[in-house]
Amino acid sequence: MFPHRPLATLLLASVVASPLARAQATTVWVDARVGDDAKGTGTATAPWRTLTRAVAANGARLDTTFRLRPGRYDEALGEAYPIVLPARCTVEADPAVVPPGSVAVQFGSSLALTALLRTTSAANGKVVVRDLFLTGGMFRGVQGNVSGQGMSLDLTVERCRIQQSRCVAVNASSAATCLVTLRDCALTGPDTPLTFNLSQDAQAVVAVERCTVRSGLRAGLYVSVDTRSKGLLHVVNTAVEGATKAGLLTDLRSGTLAVQLDHCLFKDIGKGVIGGSPGAIVNVQASSWPTFSVRNTAFTSVVNEVPGINTAAFTWTTCLVQDAALAKLGGNVQGSPTFLLSANAEDYRLAPGSPGIDRGTAGSVTDDLYGQPRGGAFSPTAPDIGPAEHHDLVCHVATKPTAGSLRLELAAVGPPNTGVFLFVADGTTTTPWVPGLHLSGTILPFAGGTTDAGGVWSTVLVPAGIPKPVEAWFQALFLSPPYLGRNAARAVW
Repeated sequence: MFPHRPLATLLLASVVASPLARAQATTVWVDARVGDDAKGTGTATAPWRTLTRAVAANGARLDTTFRLRPGRYDEALGEAYPIVLPARCTVEADPAVVPPGSVAVQFGSSLALTALLRTTSAANGKVVVRDLFLTGGMFRGVQGNVSGQGMSLDLTVERCRIQQSRCVAVNASSAATCLVTLRDCALTGPDTPLTFNLSQDAQAVVAVERCTVRSGLRAGLYVSVDTRSKGLLHVVNTAVEGATKAGLLTDLRSGTLAVQLDHCLFKDIGKGVIGGSPGAIVNVQASSWPTFSVRNTAFTSVVNEVPGINTAAFTWTTCLVQDAALAKLGGNVQGSPTFLLSANAEDYRLAPGSPGIDRGTAGSVTDDLYGQPRGGAFSPTAPDIGPAEHHDLVCHVATKPTAGSLRLELAAVGPPNTGVFLFVADGTTTTPWVPGLHLSGTILPFAGGTTDAGGVWSTVLVPAGIPKPVEAWFQALFLSPPYLGRNAARAVW
């Protein structure tokens, strides 16, 4: 997913070379409902009640996995925030009883003034936070600190929903190195959900993949680089919306910062700010700009894409922009993305006819925000602009009023060696696709067959039964899980 992962590997070479010995991994169970902080031992049958107690009892062990069962872990239960995590550990919902991405394991506080979960790295810190719901604190959900020559932190936050003033905040200083990976997270905060500060010769790689970032104030992401520090920020398949000043705010005072955006969305940004120049991408220091590579990224309802832009700092590749001047650069397209369900803030799929469909540039990004493959069966080299592909569960065909020698090329991708039916809907009376309902309007079975060993079925038809309207929507239904599959259709005259 991240083409620049080798940079991260080189940056954190000191982690691999560290003399700190690895201990045998330990699993510790925590259960808010039946655990006991007085009599528990941390086993599956005698779990601790709070993560605070589990860390106190096992925090000295390297590579410990703290496995939490469903419940709310707050002060009323006995948690004492911030919970200072060991330098090398995993904190996750118990995968045996909690589905990935669930919010069944909740951490909450109305009193925490620093963070809910915090780690200060030792020589080669490695912390994973997975499948948790963090809410209610006044400042930070997850905070990472690393400082000093030879010190490093590898922090991964994945499949988490965090609702904090600042969801994830990382500080690296004094020649420390840092790798931060955020993956499949929903991050919502009133003031800058993602904050990264580098100072005094620190080096960091930050990768944000398949996330949604929503902010009511200031910025969605903030990166500060000072005193000869070096940073790389790579954001892919991510939607940033709602910030009053900036979607991405950079402050390069001294050192270097490279920013790479691919298949992102900046939406509803810069509205209501008092003073300054708001925009999707804002750089604080007018005389010192990071380098930006912006690919396949959509901008909509933003006051400005880049106020006071230093054009020499930017490389553009097939983005969907509002500004006429930017539309002349790098194959950019001027227009609005028009989403399939504009009223649903959780869905960023493009609507039929959107100028962003099949207008992107293929590269190393092979899936989208929802984990669906990029491109359709008939457009593998032309992905959509923005974080989500249009061709996943429902595909759209616009026919001419008089079809003439119309031919339909149809394909579906799902479970191998299983039956598949393709349904068609005209969608003339209602929205053609609502998550959970999918097709609507007049729905007809249209074609069918059996997928091959690779899970692919395709056919070519000269249709006689397409509903009369000039637009139609197709959806494949498989006879085995996951039942609803990916499909594509193309009309050829």
